Amino acid sequence: KGYTLTWWGDMKTVVIGRCGYDEACGSFDANIGDGQPHDIEFTVINNADGTVSLKLVIDGNVVADVIDECKPREDKPDRPPCYPDAGGLTLRAKWLEVVVK
Repeated sequence: KGYTLTWWGDMKTVVIGRCGYDEACGSFDANIGDGQPHDIEFTVINNADGTVSLKLVIDGNVVADVIDECKPREDKPDRPPCYPDAGGLTLRAKWLEVVVK
């Protein structure tokens, strides 16, 4: 119930999505595959109009600042288009050390 940040392969691109719709908000250049530690800040804000604002900042640089319009998927109409009070975050970090502050 929330959003996902997913890096694959060479760790150069992040995909921002929501549970059940991994690519909902797009792909962005976000190279963290250099073996160095990175500060990653992900903000989720529920807007009064029913949309959700998402902002990803890596090492002080804004990588993504997008709005999820919460539209349903045509190929999966049984899934909710958004989650009320979204804010959960799924971290997929196999073989990486993650420290949540």
